[in-house]
Amino acid sequence: MKPFPEESSEQEVIHEFKINPSVNNKPVPILQFIIPFIIQAGLLFAIPAQSTYTYLTGRTVILQTIPVDPYSLLTGYYQILNYDISTRSTLEKLPGGKDILKDEKSFYVILEEEKSNNQGIPQAWKPIRLTEKIPDSLSDNQVALKGEYKRGSVEYGLEQYNMPEDQRNKINNNISQARRSVTENQMQPIVVEIKVDSQGNSVPVSLWVKEQNYRF
Repeated sequence: MKPFPEESSEQEVIHEFKINPSVNNKPVPILQFIIPFIIQAGLLFAIPAQSTYTYLTGRTVILQTIPVDPYSLLTGYYQILNYDISTRSTLEKLPGGKDILKDEKSFYVILEEEKSNNQGIPQAWKPIRLTEKIPDSLSDNQVALKGEYKRGSVEYGLEQYNMPEDQRNKINNNISQARRSVTENQMQPIVVEIKVDSQGNSVPVSLWVKEQNYRF
C-alpha cells in the first residue's frame, strides 16, 4: 500500500533534516553571549565606582544616630543603625516635609553644619528642610543628602554596614556604656561620619561612640 501524500511529505522533510545538518546547526552569533556579559559586568563595576567617586570627592558630614533594638544592632558581620533623619515624624516638621512625604519618592534633606561642641565627638549636622530636587546652590556650610521614602520607611543607603567580627564585642560594650551615660533628654553620643558628593550620593566612613572611632 502506498503511503498517503501527507506521510510521504513528512518523511521527505525528516530525511532532508537528517542528511543536511546545516538546517538545524546554524552558527550562533558570538555577540549574543558577549553583549549580556558586558552589560552585567558594567553594572557590577558601576556601583563600586560610584562609591569610590563619592568617597574621594564627597564632603564629610556627621549624622546623629537614634537608639535601635540592641538585639538587632549587631547581627553577624553587619551593623544596623537609624538616624534622627530616618523618622518620618522628624522630617515632617521640616519645611517641605509634609508635602514631599505624601508619596513614595526620592527627596533631598538639606543638612547644615553645626559648631563643634568640643566634647571629643564630632558634632552632628542639623536637618533644616526637604526638597524634591537637588538645589542649584547651597551655602558653604550645607549639603543635600539624597534619601528615599518607600513603604512607610525613610532610607539613605546608610543603614547597614560591614563590621569586622573581632570588633563586635568591643563596639557592643562601648555602645552600652555610652547609652547608660545619657540622660532622658540627651542625644546618645553615637554618630556616623559619611561622605556626600555633589549629587547627594553618600557612603559611610566611620562610627563614633563617644571618643572612640571605628572605621567601616
